[in-house]
Amino acid sequence: MAYNAKLGTQTFKESTVIDHTHPPVVWDFPVATGQGELAPGTVVALNAAGAVVPYAKDSVNLGTGDGTTTSFTGSFGGPVEPGTVVVTDGTQILRDDGFGNLYGDGSGQVNYQTGDVNASFQNAPGSGAAVTASAGRKLLGILTMRVDTNNEDVAPVLIHGCAVREYVTVGANLVDDETVALLRAKQIFVR
Repeated sequence: MAYNAKLGTQTFKESTVIDHTHPPVVWDFPVATGQGELAPGTVVALNAAGAVVPYAKDSVNLGTGDGTTTSFTGSFGGPVEPGTVVVTDGTQILRDDGFGNLYGDGSGQVNYQTGDVNASFQNAPGSGAAVTASAGRKLLGILTMRVDTNNEDVAPVLIHGCAVREYVTVGANLVDDETVALLRAKQIFVR
């Protein structure tokens, strides 16, 4: 008995993230589980446990101004990317210099490995002013393949070489110039 049936068609489209104009270096890294599916081209970072997570900027509350206190401390609870730390009370701003120092409307220090922040403002933040810090997670590279973090425990990451910009993303957005500059500093060139 013969059957004549059309079962349907499928189209597969997988992006080639790597631009082979320069030999790439891709290493496998442990991936944090339970994140769902991560697409190729996702800019990734390391969490406190040393596992791959999507790159993002995090914020922490360092305290609330009382009109007298000038020093505030807190922690991101994991590694942060040098050059991305900003501390503010809504009026005064401190930025890191990429070497662990805060400068601007005061001074302080950042431990990039632990994410600990110690900030002192020139003037005490006003009573009730929220003092916050923001920073990018410790940048690692770019995913080269789709990774299902519910079923896979390693992720292939481009740590040196060139990538095609139209496939590189941060969150749901195409990569921005600031992140491209951070990648470039790590010898990952987005073209």
